[in-house]
Amino acid sequence: MRSPAIPEPLIRAVIGAVLGDDIAARPAGDAIPKHLLAPHAERIMRLSERFTGDAAERLPRYLDEARLDDSYALYYMPINAAKVATLIGIARAAGYLTAGSLRVAELGCGPGGGLVGALTALEGTALTLTGVDHSESALALAGRIISAAGGTFPSIRFNLEGAVPDLKTPQDIFIIANTLNELWRGRDDTIEKRTRLVAGLAEKHLAPGGVILLLEPALRAPSRELVAVRDRLLAGGGWRILHPCTHHAACPFAANSDEWCHDLLSWEIPDIVRQMDDLMGFNKHRLKFSSLVLTRGEPISPADRWYVLIDPHEAKGMTDLVACGERGMVRMILSRRSYSEANRPFRKLGKGDHFTLNLSHEPEKLYRLTPDDTVLVD
Repeated sequence: MRSPAIPEPLIRAVIGAVLGDDIAARPAGDAIPKHLLAPHAERIMRLSERFTGDAAERLPRYLDEARLDDSYALYYMPINAAKVATLIGIARAAGYLTAGSLRVAELGCGPGGGLVGALTALEGTALTLTGVDHSESALALAGRIISAAGGTFPSIRFNLEGAVPDLKTPQDIFIIANTLNELWRGRDDTIEKRTRLVAGLAEKHLAPGGVILLLEPALRAPSRELVAVRDRLLAGGGWRILHPCTHHAACPFAANSDEWCHDLLSWEIPDIVRQMDDLMGFNKHRLKFSSLVLTRGEPISPADRWYVLIDPHEAKGMTDLVACGERGMVRMILSRRSYSEANRPFRKLGKGDHFTLNLSHEPEKLYRLTPDDTVLVD
């Protein structure tokens, strides 16, 4: 998958809100002085260690810490925006979110990365944006960024563990990014509570044809917990998955505690992220995250659609990958002696791609493609 490029005015809006309009107005390609970025890089490195450390650690109200919301916005907002923009593009390609005006709400919005993603993916569409978060300073920062980008931003300060906020009007898009895993953490009823939150949004506040975007870090615990929410929602009925799943059966990863599903996204790295990476020794040339794009409706699961779970590799004249479909996880191999025009696209598949392949025979431990197998990439 590849993200749409985040428009330069949106990047400048973030830089201006954090570093000032004079810095944001510098010519494109003109590096920001390192002494201005170094304090933010130091805070991001500390925050990254907390994000990727012990999965049981709580991160309560970390955006309330002094200047941390500024640093988070400068580095993580373009990253989160790229992920959200990609998922909105997937929903639109499936025939959703095509109206001329849409209402978008981000829950746990922080400085508004998901909303910037909506502005990226829905350029030319009239958008009504709403942010919900417990942090007053993060909401204020989001307001400055959205306003600088030319949007309006009503905000709601709200603790999501209390109830579903009353948004007054139905929303076409709900974005919950890097937030669900922080709610009700460590409780016996964690998954049930998170499931109720998502279900409550759909029942009370989702417009017909609307979608819910759930994004989590590509770490074992939050990814597997997202799968648990997925399976519990599907058990209740009335849900259709637009991404990443090609089926609505129980997730085959759920039974394997050592594996989890996540996306891998290519993108055009903004200069500000590249500069921060250089200071921190990070590399965000590709973005990892777990996700789920949902809408209300009867499930549709084409039997011949597949999702590439693991990055394919070439070895000894073979293309080898693992895909997930209605039959579960299947290892698929295309050997050089079976190459044909019909199956040529198989050799170009990457992690996160969807493709169509009608199996000509039932697989046992693996499926070996034949020259007659036809592969179509979405």
